[in-house]
Amino acid sequence: GRSLDSIVSIKDPKYNTIQYFQIRDPSTNVWHTDLIFNRSLEGIGYIVDIIVAYGPNGNLWEVHKGQAVFKVKLLDGVAYMDGIEGDLKESSVKAHAILMTFSWGFLMPLGILVSIYRAQFAKRTRWFYLHRFSQTLGVLLSTIGFALIVIAKNGGKETHWNGNHSIIGLAVMIIAGIVTVFAVSRPAAEPEGLCRAVWKFFHTKFGYGVQILGFANIFIGLKQAYMQEYFQDFTGRIQSAACVQIVIIGAFFLFFKCLELKVIADSENPVSVPTMINSGDDDYFSVSSNENSGEIFFHH
Repeated sequence: GRSLDSIVSIKDPKYNTIQYFQIRDPSTNVWHTDLIFNRSLEGIGYIVDIIVAYGPNGNLWEVHKGQAVFKVKLLDGVAYMDGIEGDLKESSVKAHAILMTFSWGFLMPLGILVSIYRAQFAKRTRWFYLHRFSQTLGVLLSTIGFALIVIAKNGGKETHWNGNHSIIGLAVMIIAGIVTVFAVSRPAAEPEGLCRAVWKFFHTKFGYGVQILGFANIFIGLKQAYMQEYFQDFTGRIQSAACVQIVIIGAFFLFFKCLELKVIADSENPVSVPTMINSGDDDYFSVSSNENSGEIFFHH
């Protein structure tokens, strides 16, 4: 089903044991590599290692960007990646994805929710400690994740900031640093003057904005062709973990919202509390309610 001009075939000139095909899919313009072995399996074994070099898509003469090791089960044709060397180390990519997903998919949103619904905490200082802990840990882990991928790209001679994910990621880390500086240098809460009002505006607005960018960038990164091609199984697991985090954050939101609605309902319908009043020789209870504005007296 492919046209001849989309297939490049190279044979092993000495033994004619391997045929190498580069096949371009006309619908997506993506090239695939096929290897055909014409050699007997005898003496080779069931699983063999194949070391390949890879580079940009297309049938062009360019310097390879990295290497990969594949294990191939020759009897059934199943192949899987054993490791990557070159532009991006496998461990660095996975650590970056895990740290960023946990930071911007769970820790940061949790800290924001705690701040928004601070009135629902019995002790007013608890929300602040939880907010500060989650935000600080989130910034720390995302900084480590950011440093890992920058170092990995430097080691592989990769170009920086050449895609939406990397550009948004850089912007997220810069804004996160600004918000952190704002948090550390906050003015005193009392009395709330102009400085406190300006600080609160920028701290909250920048915080909400960077959270939206950071959360969206998780899925932008996971949808990259590189992740889909070389880390398909891992990417699927991270996407599932991100969805679980969304459900957990949603549950926290509903919990805080229910508490808030309960407080509002209680304030609109206060419960009557009997009050003991001493009047000379007689003691009586005075009871009032919304439905009955009169008083009922209980005498001894």
